[in-house]
Amino acid sequence: MYQKVAQNKGSAIKDTRLSINHREAKSFLTRTRRSAYDCTDEYWCEENIQYCTQHFEEGREEYCPKRSTPCGSGTTCYLSQPCYNPVHPIETSCTEDLCMSFPCENGGNCSVINATHISYTCACVSGYNQSTDCATDYDECASNPCLNGGSCGNHFNQFTCNCTNRFEGIICEKDCRPGPADIVFVIDTSSSLKDDVNRSITFIRKFVDKLPIGVDDFQIAVITFGREPYVLFDLDDYTNKTDIIQAIDFIEGKEEGTLTVPALQKAVEVS
Repeated sequence: MYQKVAQNKGSAIKDTRLSINHREAKSFLTRTRRSAYDCTDEYWCEENIQYCTQHFEEGREEYCPKRSTPCGSGTTCYLSQPCYNPVHPIETSCTEDLCMSFPCENGGNCSVINATHISYTCACVSGYNQSTDCATDYDECASNPCLNGGSCGNHFNQFTCNCTNRFEGIICEKDCRPGPADIVFVIDTSSSLKDDVNRSITFIRKFVDKLPIGVDDFQIAVITFGREPYVLFDLDDYTNKTDIIQAIDFIEGKEEGTLTVPALQKAVEVS
């Protein structure tokens, strides 16, 4: 019974609505979207007995274990009479139709795959694994979709990649390194700039320290010059930062003239 109490000038006014029984109330509800839980209602179950026979999983789980004689191999228990009332209680029976055991989880649909019903297949809702009868989420990471050392995180019906180092993208497919490239440093060590050689060395050290060095990354060469160009080391001489930094530490200024053009020509040859 529904009651509403309102206050009006200090006095209570009670509005008592008409109460109707459960069966009459149910008759006002739409029948277009029923669930298996409606099979617990005697009247709706009788009107939809075929539906409840095929979908009343809760009732099957409750009554099938109570059978005095369990179903044999290759058969499964189902509700032959799914509706309860005083005249005929819920009854169970055995069938070769394995889909009657509701094997497909999480909304999956069961289909028999031969005439004798002794085997079945599940059509799962997207994201669930058919090999487990839709009971578990499909492992999207099983195919190792993340590239370049990225780690995969499995989520329902999707995956994410945690990329490493310089890679990014949905599957770590984008290489964000600022290369590869071949870089040739040309350093004037003649009399005019011999006092600035240390500044050049410091610049190269800092520059190289920020780059990935290697055959497939950045390759570094250094040429010094005064009157003649001298290749301190070529592009493929060193493949790591330590060796490059150690080599440039030996650069020194010299008392000699400056010829820039031959040095630039040598840089073109090296590169």
